[in-house]
Amino acid sequence: MLWLDSIPPNAPRNLVVRPGANGVNLQWDMPAMAADSEAVYGYVIYRFNGTDTVNLTDPKYILHIQYSTSTHYVDQTAEKNKTYLYIVTAIDRLKNESDPTPTIAATTNYPAR
Repeated sequence: MLWLDSIPPNAPRNLVVRPGANGVNLQWDMPAMAADSEAVYGYVIYRFNGTDTVNLTDPKYILHIQYSTSTHYVDQTAEKNKTYLYIVTAIDRLKNESDPTPTIAATTNYPAR
């Protein structure tokens, strides 16, 4: 239904990724208001292994789709002593997807659970 709205939100800002005791913590800021003044409806979190080629068109790299305006997520599936690459995009209510945040790497080194 592109005739309804094909304008994507702006990209989330200031993505920070930090390994923590319960997984990898992701935190970002809401994007600036989109050109059509439509609010953000949620976020898509992508995760790649450290050696993967970043490819946002392959859905196997979608870690989580968050249907809320919360600007944080904890990746509790990250394995110890691995490097991951994370990207976050914003979506609006019609699932138009923003450009991605810059890719941020994190190496897990938290104690075994």
